[in-house]
Amino acid sequence: MFDSLYGIEPDEGILATEYLKEEWGITKDNIILIAGDGHSFTALDYEMNLASPEIIYIDTERDDVHKICDDFDSLMGLMFTLEDDDDE
Repeated sequence: MFDSLYGIEPDEGILATEYLKEEWGITKDNIILIAGDGHSFTALDYEMNLASPEIIYIDTERDDVHKICDDFDSLMGLMFTLEDDDDE
């Protein structure tokens, strides 16, 4: 799904959410984009809960939105480090 999360920098990372939403035609409100390549994004969705947003997947090509996790802690619980076979 993604290999890194956006950082916090002026006009980049999560602070570019509004620009990216406009650029890729995302109309969903109350979200912060945390990862993506334009064709799809992972986002924090604050629509239902301002204190603990759901994690959603947005497919901009299909105009689909899918819930991934109930909250950010649940998303972090799914993360893992990919082992590099070349290190063996």
